[in-house]
Amino acid sequence: GTSCVLPRDGGTDDAFLPLAAACFSAESSDGTSFQICPFHNATQNKGGRRLALVGSSWAWAERDARMVISGGDACPNHVRRRAELTFECGGVSAVLSVSEREMCSYSFRFGTPAACASS
Repeated sequence: GTSCVLPRDGGTDDAFLPLAAACFSAESSDGTSFQICPFHNATQNKGGRRLALVGSSWAWAERDARMVISGGDACPNHVRRRAELTFECGGVSAVLSVSEREMCSYSFRFGTPAACASS
């Protein structure tokens, strides 16, 4: 089988580590969808086919609250795709919203019980 590499920093008390075991998808308003696999990668897809890697490098921008996902595919404007993911307290883990703030720079809102403890 494939080995699952656990992130070095799963947040306070590793509260966010369980998210690394799953992937979450969300539809975008432009007909594409995003698949977010916490601590692994994020991709943009259309019709079941992968369009682009949004990023595969995860780092805390604000511990237990925000992560930056970087190292994505290059864009026409010569920047690499990236995203910022904001964790919010939620009863179940799910992507709440996806938006493209500027070309090839995405914003994900992610609800999870892991974010409830720290707030």
